[in-house]
Amino acid sequence: KYDFVDMAPEVIYDVLHDPYYRRTWDDHMIEGYEIRTLTATDDVGFYSVKLPFPIKNRDFVNERSWRVTDKEWIIFNHTVHEPVPIKYFQSID
Repeated sequence: KYDFVDMAPEVIYDVLHDPYYRRTWDDHMIEGYEIRTLTATDDVGFYSVKLPFPIKNRDFVNERSWRVTDKEWIIFNHTVHEPVPIKYFQSID
């Protein structure tokens, strides 16, 4: 658990939810993109991460859903199996 004392929840949501901005702060990201949109609040995406030696890099294919209300900003995901080319080692959660 981490407490974000001086950050508005909508800012944290935007930072985590924006795959293009993620490239500017995630030094371990190799590649990330949306595979397909399922609904207006649900998509499937690809993310590959660089890990330190001797661990092999990992690929993640996740379904991500989100909800924004007046009082909460929620993003959650889980691993799914999609026919995408795996470049490293596919991880599951």
